[in-house]
Amino acid sequence: MEVDWSALQQEAKSGNAMPDGDYDAMITESAATSSSNGKPMIKVKWRIINGQYEKRGVSTNFTVSAESAVALRIFFDQMERLGLGPDFFAGSPSMETVAATLLNRGARITLGSREWQGATLNEVKRIQPLVLTGPPPPGLVVGPASYGATPGSSTSPASTPTTPSGPPLPTTPASVTPATPATTPTVGATPIVGASPSAPPTPAF
Repeated sequence: MEVDWSALQQEAKSGNAMPDGDYDAMITESAATSSSNGKPMIKVKWRIINGQYEKRGVSTNFTVSAESAVALRIFFDQMERLGLGPDFFAGSPSMETVAATLLNRGARITLGSREWQGATLNEVKRIQPLVLTGPPPPGLVVGPASYGATPGSSTSPASTPTTPSGPPLPTTPASVTPATPATTPTVGATPIVGASPSAPPTPAF
């Protein structure tokens, strides 16, 4: 069996990296953990959902750095672009809940690359809200997340929006059919008020 060692060495150096650029992706793995210096962190794995590199994966971490206002702003901005906004965090969710809620959420990610031990690896440089032009892949979760909702529940972009609650609307009165006069006007008699004017009375002979 012949082996193209040169091609394999090039593949090893490339790290199977995708070209830098924008990709539509969804989070297929999400777990709460800690960084090497003990900060709360969520490790996620993305899967590309369309295009030439569909089903390829890339990983990234979301770290909570309480000592840095800039890092916190970046963290919450990224969460909001994934649907986890201020209303979600107002419920004081645990890191495990945040990680579970991120599962199956989609975004437009910008990939860059870096060198690590002689290999080229992808890294997520930017996260933007996902805007699909075709049908969403199975399981994709979109829209704002609600604290206390079942993590990973799917909301299709085509779903009918829920009508917001508000003051009760006035009841539309039922259609009323005019009552038929109890007495049919006698021919030649004085017309009854309200009787049908469709034909004049026939004179008596």
